[in-house]
Formats: sequence, C-alpha cells, structure tokens
Amino acid sequence: MFLFCHTGKSSAIQYAAQDPLENLDFTDAIISKTTSSGLVKLIANKKKGMILSPEVFDIINKLLKSDEENASGDVQLLCKLFSGERCSYHFSTEETRVIPPNTPFCLLGSTQLVNAAKLIARMDQGHGLVDRILLATPLAFRPTLTEMEAATDQLDTEVVSDFSELFENINGIDGNVEFVFDHEGKELLREKMDQFVAEVNEAIREGKVPPKSKTPELIPRIACALHVFNQAMEQLLAGVASSQPNTIISKTTLQNAASFVEHLETQKEILCQVINRKPNNFHFLNNYVCCAHISLIIISRNWTLLYLKSANLVGSLSEFDSPVEKNAHTKLF
Repeated sequence: MFLFCHTGKSSAIQYAAQDPLENLDFTDAIISKTTSSGLVKLIANKKKGMILSPEVFDIINKLLKSDEENASGDVQLLCKLFSGERCSYHFSTEETRVIPPNTPFCLLGSTQLVNAAKLIARMDQGHGLVDRILLATPLAFRPTLTEMEAATDQLDTEVVSDFSELFENINGIDGNVEFVFDHEGKELLREKMDQFVAEVNEAIREGKVPPKSKTPELIPRIACALHVFNQAMEQLLAGVASSQPNTIISKTTLQNAASFVEHLETQKEILCQVINRKPNNFHFLNNYVCCAHISLIIISRNWTLLYLKSANLVGSLSEFDSPVEKNAHTKLF
C-alpha cells in the first residue's frame, strides 16, 4: 500500500523537482499558489520565481481569469518573463514593483487532460501565451504492484536513487560559463530557422494561422539544458566526481533537443485542433483520452528547464554565431 500511494503526477513533481529544490534551500522561490499581485511582488522582491504544482490548473486559470476581468496584464507578464523583458507595475497603495530583465522564471506542473484543454482554449486568444508553452501528454498507464516492486528493487541496485545529488552537482557548476554550438550544430540551427520561417510564410500566403510555437527560442534552450544534464547524469551514474561541462554543444545534442521540442509541439497542435473543432465539448476528450495527464512547461529566456538552471540565452536562432549562453548563472537561479 505504501508504493500504491506514491504513484502519479503528484509524486513525480515531488521527487523530481520539489524535494531536490527544497534540499538546496530554494523554498522561497517556489510558488504553489498565488494571486496576480502576489506573483508580481514575489518575483520583483526575490528576482526569481518558479510556479511548481502537481495541479497547475488552478494557478494558471486564476491568472487568465484575472487578466480577462481586470486587464491586469498577467498574460503579458508571463510572455515577458519568457522573453526576458523588463516589467514594471504600479500599485495605488504601494511602491512600484520592477522585475529586471532576464529574471529566472519557470512554470512547471501537471494537470488532467480536460483541464489542460480548457487552459489551452483560454490561452489561444492571439496574445502568444500558448506559443510559449510546452506540453507533454504521456500515456499515464497505472503500474501493477509487481511492476512497482520491480522498479523499487531496480533502484536499490543503482548508484543513485533520487535526483538530489544531480541537482547539487548542477548547482555547483561555475557561474560564469559560455556555451557555443559546434560548426555542424550552427549549420543545423540555420536549417531549423529557415524551415520555421518557411512554414510561417507559407501559412501566411495560404491565409492560415501560423504555427503556434516559439521554436527558434525553445530549441537552443532545451539543447543547453540537455547538454549539461547529460554530462552531470553520466558522471553521477559512473561514480566519478562532478566536473565543469564542456563548453561546446554537439550537433547530436541539438538534434535531440529539436526532436523533443517538435514532439511536444505536435502534441500541442493536435490538442489545439481538437479544441478548435469542438470548443464546447470537453467531454470528447474526457471520454477518449481520460487516462492521460498533461505537463505544462514555460521557461524564461535565462532559465534552462531540464536541469533547473539559469542561463542567459541568445534570443533567436538568427544569432547562432553568438554564444548560446553569455555569463550563464549555473546556480539554480
């Protein structure tokens, strides 16, 4: 019964993100529930922030609802945090709150598929928020007790059994490091950029809606995350001391990042098509894919996701000759 209680999206968020962050004393940066003004105040004061929740629907829905009813600018706040823009908010009874440029921010959580569909419908209103969201829709098959016992036994044979040491190693990386793509990686970035531009232009010529994605910004961020994450994990599993990562990101890593982003973008596109065809019929999703969970991810310009690290990334693939990160802060924030 103990194993049975620790399955599902809540335990995944807890063991893979919540516990490691708290072990590194980043509790003050974690946001599990907040109001619109509370979010602005916390990020402005702490100069960092991460919305982390196993049920992220309530948080995002509240921000979207507040923006619709009061024009509070919550949607644009999330968009600007993604792009690393400076934001200032004036309150009638308080001092002006300023969020500096390139503030580390991440929104990471999960929810049920029907709730995710509702969020996508509200985000897909032309303001660009849905373009900045990565969605993963795994098939949430429930493991049998035998499978859970086998997994637990397998973990007992591994070098590590949780993510805490991995987070510690990544958090210990030098704060002043620049990453660049190798020559073949730069050529691949050019191809990806040209391909994305061609898709956008073709959609415009045919009178269609352009792709709902910030692929040019997402691919290099994920590539940088994978690069550091892979090296830290390889060293950890090999039982060797952690060292500074190679500053050159390979074409293979970039290809893996591009495939990952394209996979998630395809899932989002499918959901958007279903919602647009049946905007008021969420029972359709409930009846046919009720076993799935959604993970929603939004990462700021200077926060690479997979290994929870701050990094000042270049803004677009057109700048691929510049370092992928400049003065990267390899602390978690």
